[in-house]
Amino acid sequence: MSTVTKVQNGRLNERGSIDTRPTTPRIVLDDEASKALRRELETAGSPYEDLEGARLAAFRAMAAKLPLNVLRHVVAMRSQPEVSGALVVQNLPIDKVLPRTPADGGTSQEKKTFVSEGVLLGVASALGLPFSFMREKDGVIIHSISPVQGREEATANDSSLSDFKAHVECAYFEFRPDFLLLLCLRSDAEGRAATLVADIRYALRYLSPFDCDMLRQPLFQVQAPASFAKGLGDQPWSEPRPVLTGPDDSPEVCLNLNGMRAVTPGAEKTLDLLRWLLESPGVVESVVLDVGDLLVVDNRKSVHGRTPFTARYDGFDRWLQRVYVKVDPWSGRGDRGNSIVF
Repeated sequence: MSTVTKVQNGRLNERGSIDTRPTTPRIVLDDEASKALRRELETAGSPYEDLEGARLAAFRAMAAKLPLNVLRHVVAMRSQPEVSGALVVQNLPIDKVLPRTPADGGTSQEKKTFVSEGVLLGVASALGLPFSFMREKDGVIIHSISPVQGREEATANDSSLSDFKAHVECAYFEFRPDFLLLLCLRSDAEGRAATLVADIRYALRYLSPFDCDMLRQPLFQVQAPASFAKGLGDQPWSEPRPVLTGPDDSPEVCLNLNGMRAVTPGAEKTLDLLRWLLESPGVVESVVLDVGDLLVVDNRKSVHGRTPFTARYDGFDRWLQRVYVKVDPWSGRGDRGNSIVF
């Protein structure tokens, strides 16, 4: 039967909640390093006109100006399972002059410099190769994430009032990001919007061997994201698949609690238990991003979500930029230029 077990590094308290508090590593750039990096990136061209040129220029700037301790941590995330499933780098440079937050959730046509894009492309290049999907955000590599009026309750990145539950990015697909980068250009007015991050290993500490084994069975289906549904015809749900794969001490997770179902009653009970754990403050960390904060999420072993916030639609709403990264894009070569862009 499904149970939550007491473990060495965490315990259930008398209220039935969890006492441990995972902490995402944070690295703060000093002002001199941030200014030096901005100077290198201010003269870079538009990645929307010459992606490869902008990416190489950004990678060169990062290698030259980003402190070695930041580069070491980022590179370690690529292949060392013991490294934390997320990282926050603070005080990164963004553009000195920002236009209004895109009201349509798309790429800003008013942005005249590309410092923030350079930060994202430089870090992405240290991790692997940035990519995107043709059916999402018009196939651009760098996504704008901002609230869109009329989409407040949607289960999507352009919502604001919905409770965006734990998920890995692009869980429906076999080819999905290894990393997700989120850079804050503008925070919400009230500072309420928080990105929720959970390394799946924290949750698994509280599951019984029975439940862990259940999650490794092909008993779960993921709903196709709305932006892709039309192109998928009669396949709105994935084929049954496991939530967990890989070694017990470094599993890979495929989960989307915004649209996921189990195919047996027993598997549904286990999924409900995992859902409860991934809403516990002892497993999930709330990360409020401020201007110049970059959140790096390992999409292979961590899930993320977002708390509700109030959008004002005044041109100064919350504005993040996002990039997907694949460590080795070779498996997507057959879909390159058709459904995958890199």
